[in-house]
Amino acid sequence: MSPAREPGSEPRASAPAGPPLASPVRRPIAARDLWLLTACIAGGVLLFTLADVVLLVFGGILIALALRLLADPLVRRWHLSPSWALLIVILGLLALLVGGSWLIGANVAEQVQALREAVPRAVQASQAWLRELSAGRWLLELFEGTELAPEQLLQLAGVATGTVNATAGAIGALVLLLALGVYLAADPGIYRRGFVRLFPVNGRATAERLLDRTGHQLTRWMLGQGVSMLAVGALTAVGLALAGLPLALPLGVIAGLFEFVPYFGPIASG
Repeated sequence: MSPAREPGSEPRASAPAGPPLASPVRRPIAARDLWLLTACIAGGVLLFTLADVVLLVFGGILIALALRLLADPLVRRWHLSPSWALLIVILGLLALLVGGSWLIGANVAEQVQALREAVPRAVQASQAWLRELSAGRWLLELFEGTELAPEQLLQLAGVATGTVNATAGAIGALVLLLALGVYLAADPGIYRRGFVRLFPVNGRATAERLLDRTGHQLTRWMLGQGVSMLAVGALTAVGLALAGLPLALPLGVIAGLFEFVPYFGPIASG
């Protein structure tokens, strides 16, 4: 006998078995994908080759953001034009640099002269201490009996020339970096529009949003770095002055400037 069904209930029909799930089929690589992969590889190689130029441009952007960060309060409060506000900021920074050099220049010159007089005495004291040790006497005899060959003199001359060239290149890069930062801060709109036009038309709105978001974050990062540099420089100068060490102010300025470099900056300033 079949079991009784409840009134109003209908027998459930079994679901028909569907077709078996097909395994995913790999789409063949299209020519567009190959071109995109090739473009990415070529772009990576180009960025690696032009790494110095990319870093220079990025440094100019950071300087431009710092200048705009200082000039924007003048524009909002005094209703100045961006060009005049930027000019006032640049002149103020130059005056601060010249005034600081004038205030600490004499002390720095005195300390350098004292260092030149102290180094020969330190070398003589080190030699006297080494002569008291057997290993020290051996090192002194080895050093005094060693004569440089002409090839070694040429190598030293090459190293000195390379150092001079590197120093000149660093000074030139610094001047170019400052000029690039001023140009970018003076009229950022023209460079922004030119950069956005490098993207396809349907992606330019997204590029503008990303630029706005990136600029906002970089500006906040620069503000945080400025506060950190100011705090480290001020605390270092006050601590050295309380300890009675000379040149507390310039050493504090150096510590504050080196704080901008992550990890290695504080070690170098120390």
